[in-house]
Amino acid sequence: MIDEINLDKFEKFLNEFLNREIELYTIIKYQMGLVDEFGQSLDNSIPERNFALLTLMISKILSGDSDKAIPLASGIELLGNSWYVHGDVESGITHRNGKPTVWWVWGPAQAINTGDGFHALARLVIVDNSIDYGDEKILIALNTFDLAFLNLSEGENLDISYQDKPIVSLDEYLEMVKKRSGSIVGCAFQFGLLSTDLPESSKKDQLSIFDKIGLNFGILQQLKNDWTTIFESKTPDSQLFHRFSSKKKNISVLYALENENPSIKRQIGEIYLKRVLEEEDRQKIQSLLLNTGFQDFYDDLIKKNQSELNLAIDSSFMSSDKKQILKTFCKQQFSSI
Repeated sequence: MIDEINLDKFEKFLNEFLNREIELYTIIKYQMGLVDEFGQSLDNSIPERNFALLTLMISKILSGDSDKAIPLASGIELLGNSWYVHGDVESGITHRNGKPTVWWVWGPAQAINTGDGFHALARLVIVDNSIDYGDEKILIALNTFDLAFLNLSEGENLDISYQDKPIVSLDEYLEMVKKRSGSIVGCAFQFGLLSTDLPESSKKDQLSIFDKIGLNFGILQQLKNDWTTIFESKTPDSQLFHRFSSKKKNISVLYALENENPSIKRQIGEIYLKRVLEEEDRQKIQSLLLNTGFQDFYDDLIKKNQSELNLAIDSSFMSSDKKQILKTFCKQQFSSI
């Protein structure tokens, strides 16, 4: 289904919306993969539109057409990039999508300002296209948007506070993941529903169901990233490895500290006494966890979240065939975990 979505109209709409003259928009378009750092167009280097694609996909499944969802999809994609730009500054990430991050090129001050600009544009692109949706839906969309960003901010706060906290429970971590990784995906799924003309598209109970589908989808994404970070045979990509090296919490490490024997707890604790973790530390943790109960725990956790996601899909108003299309898509995204 997602392969059937043509992004040409989305990219054209986004380019036109961001076609403004001052330097801020050069930086914004750089982050979006539209230009290089000198403002020169890049025709073959557009990164994945992870959040927008989810909104467009839901709209396509529900209505057979994703074009009407383009403004809302643009809003959620711009919001996601606001998060990325601010997060790169907070965490000192120097590269994303194979290129230097905004703060690494223009400095932290410009990056913070750019992240704020992204947030303003994300709301503006929704409001500017209110004629496509009507006033009632625009108010619902903005409320959904603001709640998602607030939950995301709460999740970021927890993630940062847990960084140097010696003991964090699995329940605390999963609640953080729900807020930090699930909220914006939940918003993307709700936007897909809101963009349609279906009578159910603005009903609170259905929006809540699509939010729950997205929350579980986002949680599964983070759990997959956590597993990849520790158990990938080679060093993971820069964003994942930087999260590890800066001692951000990981589900596998928290499981071991909560459930494994004193020897494993002590060895992991000694590793985390270091200021910055390195690849050899990742390999040591991987070796320590290979013969523990973590994989069984992880498999059960994945099954639990996949079951909750499918139950949410089943409780929606969608027809049986559309439910199956969405289940199949979700299964394909997490077939390797």
